[in-house]
Formats: sequence, C-alpha cells, structure tokens
Amino acid sequence: MAKERLNRPKQQKKPLKSVLKRALKICIFFLIAFSIAFVVYLVDRSKLLEPHISWEIDGELTTHAHQYDDLIKPVLNNKYLLNLNKIKSKIYQNPWVLNVETQRIFWNRIKVSIKKHDVAMRWGSQGYISSQGVLFKPNLTINSDAPIGLVSEVSVKNFYDDFVLYQSILDPVKISTFERNSIDELTLENNIKVILGHQKQNERLEIFVKSFEKLKKYKKQIVTFITISLLLTYGIYPCLTMANTFANIVGAIALGILILWGILEVKDVYDRESEEERIFNEQWKKHIEKQMGEMDKMHKQNEHIKKKSNPKQFDGVESDKPFVKTRKKTIKTK
Repeated sequence: MAKERLNRPKQQKKPLKSVLKRALKICIFFLIAFSIAFVVYLVDRSKLLEPHISWEIDGELTTHAHQYDDLIKPVLNNKYLLNLNKIKSKIYQNPWVLNVETQRIFWNRIKVSIKKHDVAMRWGSQGYISSQGVLFKPNLTINSDAPIGLVSEVSVKNFYDDFVLYQSILDPVKISTFERNSIDELTLENNIKVILGHQKQNERLEIFVKSFEKLKKYKKQIVTFITISLLLTYGIYPCLTMANTFANIVGAIALGILILWGILEVKDVYDRESEEERIFNEQWKKHIEKQMGEMDKMHKQNEHIKKKSNPKQFDGVESDKPFVKTRKKTIKTK
C-alpha cells in the first residue's frame, strides 16, 4: 500500500496566476453584461426608441399632423413592434382620408402617405362628394362654393357622373345646384332653372344649350321688341285712342319712331345673318379648294407612276417611245 501511494502521480496545483486570470475574465464578462443591461435600461427610459412618424399629406411633407397623431396613439404603445396595418386602419377613421400608404424606414421609423378627399360637390349641408364620386361626411365642415348636389346616399356615384356630363355640355356656364328626385333639375349660376325630366336628359340639355346660345345672340333684339311692345300697349295706343288731337299727333309720331326702330333692328339681324353666311361660305370654299388641290396633286402623282412602266426608263423620257440602249457593244480583239 505504501508503495502504491509512492508510485501514484502527484496532482499539480494550479498556479495562483492562472486562477486570478480566470476570475478576472469572469468579472469582466459580468461587468460587460451588466453594462449592456444598464445601457438598455437607460435607452428604454429615453426617447431614442420612441416611434417616429413622418407624414406626407397630399404630396407635402410635414412633421405635425395632430388630427392623425391622436388617432394612432393607441397602437404606438408597443414601440418594439409597430403594426403598420393597425396604424393604417386607425387613420382611415378620419372621413377626409381617401388613401393611406405606410412604409417602414427603420424598425421604429415609419413614413405615412395620406391622400385626402377633394370637394367636388356639397351634399346638402351634411357632407361632400369628391371628384371620385365618393360621399364623405366629416364632423368638421369647411367653407366651400362647390355646386350643391341633392340626391339619395345610395346613388351618389351615378349622380356625380351625370353631373360631370351635364357640366361638360353646359360649359362655360356653371351648375350651381343639381337635384335628383324623380326627375333631374338644374339651377345654373345665373339662376336659370332647367328641368330635364327622367329620360333623354342629354338630348334635352343640348337643345337647351342651342336655344340659350340663340337667345344670347339676339338678346339686344329681344329686349328691343319687348320694349316696343310695352310702349305700344301702355303709351302709344292710349294716345291714339284719346279724344285729344294733340295726344293723337304725339302718339302718331311716337308710333312712326317705334316702327323705324323696329325696322333698324330687323335690318341689323339680317345683316348679321348675311355676314355669318358670307364667312361660312368663304371658309367652305377654301376648304373645297384645298381638297381639290390635294386630289389634283394625287392624280398627277398616279399618272406619273403609270407612265414609268419600264423600270429602265429615265426621267424626262416619255414611256410611249421605245426604249433605246445607248451603251455600245464592245468587240474584244485578240
């Protein structure tokens, strides 16, 4: 037993230097871990990790959008995992919003692009109709001079499409009110009311436009003849029927003046019609002459192509003459 103990190898003790070195490494590891945890704690309490939202509203960048900031506050609580779909759905709760696009720039930095509704019509005093034919009813209204549209909520899109069509027919006259119940009824900016009925509205509106243009064209003459009629009824006729010679003479003179006035107005209308007809005839004549010139030019080109039936025919040589070779045959001499 003693021999075995003597032959057993002695365990070497680790030097103190290596033990201290290992303990130092362990301390450094725990110190680094503690430092990282402390830094994370400080950063978490700071605003470095706070969500940052950059706004783009109708193509314009802005850092403040308070009406939208208040909407998305509830979904920004978890700043380590921002849900873009929830942010988008919250923004859509604003009635003015037409479209929302979200983009994650960094894990806590998000860009939100918003396109708002424009106001094409006022839906009574309760809401607005956009240029996409969408009805929206915001809590806060704005001052607008857009046309007024009166229609049921279920048929707004077709209603707006018809409004655009009617406005294109009436242009440059503007529609101030468009009402649709059982029939379509327009009120123009000059307070003229146009009732289109419930069918063939486009045709009726086109007829109105043509009639309205004629009324505008002869507005002066219409006013003149109305004035002459009123003077004849309430001025001249009583003078002519009075039992007073002086009044009869004055009435006769006034009647002659009115007749002369009416003749001049008729002549003015005739001269205007003649001038318009002359201008139209001149323009038509120029158009016909231009077409005839182009036809003659094409005819000459076709004749020129037909005459050059021989592909070897030179320009300037008529095709009815026989083609003559001008190159002489050379005889080779040995």
